[in-house]
Amino acid sequence: RLTIKGNTFLDISSLTECTNLEYLQLKRVPNVSNSHLLPNLNIKELILDDYASIWLSSDTYQLLNLDNYNILNQIN
Repeated sequence: RLTIKGNTFLDISSLTECTNLEYLQLKRVPNVSNSHLLPNLNIKELILDDYASIWLSSDTYQLLNLDNYNILNQIN
């Protein structure tokens, strides 16, 4: 389990070696790079808030099968 909260910088590529990461929660994290790698992490439970619309593309959103339409509306 990994929860990251607050104004921080996160490079998703740093998580690619975490093979047992099943839960990831990002709250109020506006600076995320390499978000296109998120679908490759095979995380069972991914929780994102509205800040994800800053760094998440609609293509990556679709691959993640998220049900947070507020994020998708803000991306679009």
